[in-house]
Amino acid sequence: MSPYVIILNGRPCTGKSYFLQKLSRDLDLSYITRDEFKELLFDDLGIGDQEWSRKLGGASYSLLFNMFEKLLKTNKSFMLEGNFNHEQHHQKIKLMFEKYGYQSVEVFLETEPSVLFERYKKRWESGERHRGHVDNERFDEFEKKLNEDVVLPLNVGE
Repeated sequence: MSPYVIILNGRPCTGKSYFLQKLSRDLDLSYITRDEFKELLFDDLGIGDQEWSRKLGGASYSLLFNMFEKLLKTNKSFMLEGNFNHEQHHQKIKLMFEKYGYQSVEVFLETEPSVLFERYKKRWESGERHRGHVDNERFDEFEKKLNEDVVLPLNVGE
């Protein structure tokens, strides 16, 4: 059987991290997540405003894709978690799977915008979210995006 990657994808607060932890235990698979890279950058480079968070967000994708390719070279199955943008990431991920002969399964998580917004606020207010994300400065922006943006699965297996 070819190695495979399970991709957990979806908007913030859809439950990706919860399912990642459960699947990791149940399937005994390693994983990488974009937020872990971003939070390490916050820890090393500091916390700033929304613009700084976005800048480190871009850098975290670079780190994620670097590690993603290194893991593909191991010829072992693993999981990848993030809020991937179909337009930006579909082709890159698809080409990497083809290059290294991997199969993929995408778990695309969704829920109602009002539920996501409440989860987003509660996550920040709980104090468990890394302060570098500055989600509290984005409540209005996040709510607006939930009602305007269309989020699509990667569909890299097509």
